Amino acid sequence: MPITEIRSAQIKDGEISPSDIANGAVTNAKLANMTGPSIKGVNAGTGSPMDLTPSQVIAMLGISSLSKATSTEVAAGTDDTKYVTALALKNSHNVPSVAPGTTGNILTSNGTDWVSTTPAASGSVVVPALFERDVRIMGGSSTNATSRRTVVLTSSISTMVINIGGTIYTLPVSQSKDLNTSGNWDTATYATAANRAGKDFYVYACLPTSGIVADIILSANTTTPSSMPSGATPSATNTRKIGGFHCLCLSAGILTPTQTRANSYYYGIGNVVAPVTSNGYQYRCTVAGTTAASVPAFGPIGGNTIDGTLKWTTELIHPLSGYLTGDILPASVWDLKWKPKNITPEGMVYSAWTNIWVDIYPADSTYTSTYSTGSGALISTNWMSFVDGFGGLGKRLLRDQEFQIIAAGTNEQTSISGAAYVTSRGAHVDTASRRMISNIGCEDCTGLINQWIDEQTFNYSTVGGWAYLTTEGSKGQMYMQNSVADMKISAGGGFSSAASCGSRSRQMSSTRWGISSDRGGRACVDSI
Repeated sequence: MPITEIRSAQIKDGEISPSDIANGAVTNAKLANMTGPSIKGVNAGTGSPMDLTPSQVIAMLGISSLSKATSTEVAAGTDDTKYVTALALKNSHNVPSVAPGTTGNILTSNGTDWVSTTPAASGSVVVPALFERDVRIMGGSSTNATSRRTVVLTSSISTMVINIGGTIYTLPVSQSKDLNTSGNWDTATYATAANRAGKDFYVYACLPTSGIVADIILSANTTTPSSMPSGATPSATNTRKIGGFHCLCLSAGILTPTQTRANSYYYGIGNVVAPVTSNGYQYRCTVAGTTAASVPAFGPIGGNTIDGTLKWTTELIHPLSGYLTGDILPASVWDLKWKPKNITPEGMVYSAWTNIWVDIYPADSTYTSTYSTGSGALISTNWMSFVDGFGGLGKRLLRDQEFQIIAAGTNEQTSISGAAYVTSRGAHVDTASRRMISNIGCEDCTGLINQWIDEQTFNYSTVGGWAYLTTEGSKGQMYMQNSVADMKISAGGGFSSAASCGSRSRQMSSTRWGISSDRGGRACVDSI
């Protein structure tokens, strides 16, 4: 008889083995009926399956009782043996029982309850000054001619986030602007390098026609650009100034040595040589003489080396060598998180070694730093007036060590071509036809005017007694030994000083109220 016709009562226990039944042959319908609710299983030991009641299953799971938790118990979180319903979970957090009535609404907490609110518009932010970037805006890299005139907004691994008019926009990786491309400007004339000479320019982020990637435009305007890539009319709400830079006023020329040191050769003061194998340094002759028969071991930067009968001073090779008119001064590039403290950065460059921003040009009649080829622009006045004038702009005079560092790389022991006083600022060459520009781009540090610094000395004299002397402007008196006892120091050397000029040149014979045509000033300010 086929096995499918055998009744369960006809089968004795253990008479049919599992091997006698094909896999999957016994269906649920062929199993014995069960009385619900129950689960088939064994509640203890080993034996035949049996129908287990809910109470037996609960006991097997180690749960004393299975019951629903109230919303109060859910909020308290003290019972881990009860099950939780969605309603209890909602009620335990005071979530409104009615769903938001407006499509797109969200549930937010007011500190006590959950409430239905309309979300802010896409892109809206609560920080109106938001400006974030992974790497600061840079430009004017010395890599090649193109990079020297290119402002780099984001690198290959950096991005930018900008709030423009209350909406967040982004700038993706690898964004830059070549100054010679007319489409990068609001005024195409600045794509010509000569038109950028000695000027400050600004980087504006603009609202795009669509999407979340900001447009970028370069401009000479200080508030808003003249035009936008989208074609909209520029305003304070659809554009934002996020950075800027200054362009070189006159080609720097070749400032690197054109000759290498030779054995048993005579060099005069000011001659500069390079090592046979380039190492980033150059060597300036500071004591004339003839070199030895073999190459000496040159000292570190700023150090001196005796070579035969002469002496070399080790310097960095000028980083601006080869830069052209209209190229970007690398140290002048700023953005909203990298700039001078509390002031606008026009006409300034950053000195990494002193952590200050310093004026590119000596001060004009308004105590600002601007390029000028005209007359009547350079100001010469006393030390006290410079203190007040710079102070009114949030700036100050340089200290002695700061001047020495920011002037490094400029012409040494020479004065301006013609050795005559001029009132123009910048674009000068010295008597050796070398550009008068420092490593970071400061113009006319030496050889044009002595520049007041915030240092002083005392001129002792056996003549004259101690007395009160009235200072300029009826602003108090000074009690000192004689009228020239209090001396303020100036640096750099003037147009008539020639061999006395230099980054370490100091003049210590001027009173704080003294005025001379070859004495001016240069300001600086701390970085943020």
